[in-house]
Order: sequence, then structure tokens, then C-alpha cells
Amino acid sequence: MEAVHQLPCSVTGLPGAEAHHPKGLAWGTGMGQKAPDATAIPLCKRIHDEYHRIGVKSWEAKYGPHEDHLRKTWHKLGRLPS
Repeated sequence: MEAVHQLPCSVTGLPGAEAHHPKGLAWGTGMGQKAPDATAIPLCKRIHDEYHRIGVKSWEAKYGPHEDHLRKTWHKLGRLPS
């Protein structure tokens, strides 16, 4: 999880990211449960707060699917080939 905190925000590129755990993806999480740490996406506080304010559908319409941000995060962490 610390590695995600070291990455820049997936949306803005700003440093100081928080680890966002996407909800509603097909990773077996139920209502009120946090997604696994392996699915965390680095988001700056402004973008992270916006996600929780506007909801997943509006956030993805504005910034793209969580899956795209997750792929970018995994690539930066060396979990995906170039």
C-alpha cells in the first residue's frame, strides 16, 4: 500500500496521493466492504473527495473507468509489462 502512496495522482499527476479503493467492481466486495489493497488507485485529495461527492458513475464519466486507472497504477508499480 505504501507504494501506491508514493505514486502521483492517477488523474492530475500531483504528488501526495491517497489510496483510493474502488467500489462496485467485480472483486467480490459487498456493501460497506473495502476493496482489496491490490486494487488501490492513487488519487490526490481533491479528486478522491470528488469521487465520494459525485459517485462512481459521474466520476468515471469525467475521468474514465476505474479499470484504466488501475492498469496505469499496476504498470507504474511494475505489475504489468510495458
